[in-house]
Amino acid sequence: MKSCFISGLLLTGMLFSLSGAPILRNASFELGSEDWKLVRFARKESPFRGAVPDRDTRVHGRLSLRIDNPDADSLELTSRLVFLRKGRTYTFSWYARSDRPLPLRGAMISQCDSRWYVEASHVTVTPVWKRYHCTFQVQEDSDYLPRFSWGNPGGKPNSATLWLDAVQLEESDHPTPFHWDTEWEAAATLSSRLSMEKEPLTLTVKAVNYTQEPKDLPLHFTLEDTVFPEHSSSLPEILLSVPANSVLERSVPIRPTRFGHMRLREKNGHCTTLPFAVIPRAETRQYSLQTTHHTGLEYDFSCRPHEQTKLLHSICLPGGGVEEDLAFYRSAGISLLRVGNLGTAFTWKNMEKSPGVFDWTEIDHQISLAEKHGFRLMAVFGNMLYLRDRGDRKRSWSRLPDFIIRNGKRYRNPKQHRWDGVLPSHPEWRRYASAFAAHCKGRIAAYEITNEPNIVIPAEAYVEYVKLAAEEIRKADPEALVIGGCLTADYDGKLGHYLSLLNRSGALAMCDALSFHPYSSRLDTSRTSAASNIHFLREKIGGKTLWNSELYYLWDPPEAKDFSREVILFPGMRPHHLFRRFSIDFGEGVMQSIPLSVNHLLDSDGERKNWKGSPVFLTDERIPNAMYAAYASASALYTGSREGKKVKTPSGVTCYRFRHRDGGHFAVCWKKFPEETADAHLPAGLEVRDLFGNRIIHRGKVPLSENPVVLDLPENGSFPVRFELQKP
Repeated sequence: MKSCFISGLLLTGMLFSLSGAPILRNASFELGSEDWKLVRFARKESPFRGAVPDRDTRVHGRLSLRIDNPDADSLELTSRLVFLRKGRTYTFSWYARSDRPLPLRGAMISQCDSRWYVEASHVTVTPVWKRYHCTFQVQEDSDYLPRFSWGNPGGKPNSATLWLDAVQLEESDHPTPFHWDTEWEAAATLSSRLSMEKEPLTLTVKAVNYTQEPKDLPLHFTLEDTVFPEHSSSLPEILLSVPANSVLERSVPIRPTRFGHMRLREKNGHCTTLPFAVIPRAETRQYSLQTTHHTGLEYDFSCRPHEQTKLLHSICLPGGGVEEDLAFYRSAGISLLRVGNLGTAFTWKNMEKSPGVFDWTEIDHQISLAEKHGFRLMAVFGNMLYLRDRGDRKRSWSRLPDFIIRNGKRYRNPKQHRWDGVLPSHPEWRRYASAFAAHCKGRIAAYEITNEPNIVIPAEAYVEYVKLAAEEIRKADPEALVIGGCLTADYDGKLGHYLSLLNRSGALAMCDALSFHPYSSRLDTSRTSAASNIHFLREKIGGKTLWNSELYYLWDPPEAKDFSREVILFPGMRPHHLFRRFSIDFGEGVMQSIPLSVNHLLDSDGERKNWKGSPVFLTDERIPNAMYAAYASASALYTGSREGKKVKTPSGVTCYRFRHRDGGHFAVCWKKFPEETADAHLPAGLEVRDLFGNRIIHRGKVPLSENPVVLDLPENGSFPVRFELQKP
């Protein structure tokens, strides 16, 4: 059941309690915009404009929330996730006004597996304060996200200013008068979500006293290590003496003592949990992509089609736009970006507007930003040669120009029901390759020839595209690397025929490396181990250099049926999965590894343990998660390293040794299976660190776990370590 209504009733300001009513944090905005998140989808680079507390117009308390929108951006304002029970009826309500008529959607959003639930009220806000609401019945136990969307619905820009106040979510089949079930509220913020080299951060707490009496409000925070919880600690009590009917703010320093992913949690739930990362300072020197290792990331320059507008927008978050976004990922030591598969940046459709007519404005801007922050770029040349379904429209969407689709041939793989392949004409493909490489000469480090061609087009067609593109790129930019293959085992992708034909045709000989996506062999514990997969590829291509250019899912669920379900795969990934994959790639001779995308490295305040879908469907602030911290530590260790080699160990232990960029030697080791017991015996003076770089004190024996440890080996290159394994 679902109903949406509008009421002109204004609030009296009376507070009372309703048993069992789920309360949204700071729902009357008496703490300003705390615990609410605003995201702008801007048409151009523009400064971020946040939500502003307003004392001059309100319906409850002393403040409302005002959001200005002079550029008619698409806007999303969200509260924190709230858990709702299946079968129960809820009403989501809010008061709103605007300075001119403004279409607005107020919604409760959840994703359970592949099912979306968007219970929404579409209204037109006017200059008069009115109450709007939506009543709905919950279909599945799940976290729901309260969200308001406006500014550019359906591509119709509206620059109106919006005010919101008295937002309420209650278990009821109709809206009741706005009520409160607490005498006070608190919120907390951090000065930064990154601590470089354990530098102190500032925790600011703010509390509002809703009563007519002064109150002493105690807050008790713990500093939690999310990966190694045994190193968590309690912080001194923060006591706020808040006068009657007022707000008080206080700041205290937070001094991290460990590297890794941390979380500030108020023990009694009075404040939202605050995740942050403590990371080493990034290596800034540049090393050869052909002979040394780097940690890479798939990136989109925040260019994505927005769900409401259907237009291309750049995501603008608190703290700035794309440039600040790039700085955030460069801080993790990431130095190689794969661009053109995720989002719509570096898209052929956006470069060649009509046959032979190129527009380089946006790509020049993006490359300049990447250069400014020290990134090298790998362009996914031609994106993906396919047409796929979009909504209820079959084979209607592609990143290819419309004229390429019209002039090219269509190929339907009888085993693939998600999309049709598109085969561009050779002259158009050659023209695109020549223009792209000539314009970007010296600015793009590598071109990867399309994404996952083995699931959309025949191998016989692909090898010709590789030859043509390689020939034009070599002529226009001899220093750029050409990466062929981009073969996947996902979506029933077959490798054998492609590899054989790439070799026999001479196409692979024109490439500097072959890229692959090891979805069926993610780790050393996979049914087909990661090392076996790499050895298979090397044999098939005669020892040609390999690049892992995409993986996304870094572990194998215990049940085979869950092997490709992202609802299982995304929340199940842990930092040790990422660190192990980097170690396996570099240790087995893969030169570059780009396993994850930008979407995998973001957290939210609090936890999403009940969000039953992929977190990439939520637009988030730049809050680093544990995978971000693992990227930073892996980058600090592996950037510029070389000479990876597997060490002979018992079957339940994996170990690789490397030459450090500064000339020393190190090894990385872990045990493969949790049910086994394994120890590393080593000299007492040998330094050992965990996967984040924290020193491990030992007396000649280090217990191994699934979390890798790093051993600093003697300068003479010897390996004075012995492994002992006990099976259950």
